[in-house]
Amino acid sequence: MAKRRPVEHDVLRFRAMTAQGARDVTGPFEAGPIAPFIRRHVEATARGRSLRCVFEDSGVNPALLKELHVRNIDEKVLGSQYEEDSIVIEPSSSHFDLIDPERVERHLDALIGWLRRRVN
Repeated sequence: MAKRRPVEHDVLRFRAMTAQGARDVTGPFEAGPIAPFIRRHVEATARGRSLRCVFEDSGVNPALLKELHVRNIDEKVLGSQYEEDSIVIEPSSSHFDLIDPERVERHLDALIGWLRRRVN
């Protein structure tokens, strides 16, 4: 017959796993709420990728993006590959509005147009 582990052991193990999971999720944000975005943006553009980051016009996004733009002007946090208008707020939108095909098409057209101008 198998020996049962004490329930306390399982509870302690679960707490430790949950605490580590929480640290994994929140850790990147310890340097500030926009730090993970900055890091990922710089990593992607450093590899020559072109980005168009579109955010909803609600919640904290406008304030955070304003902070991001100011920091980029002052400190160049988005790196040397940053392109003006690559990070935008979609006017009068919520999170789920961003998957509207007409909105997506408009932003894809802007990105494709930017890429064509860059090549020519």
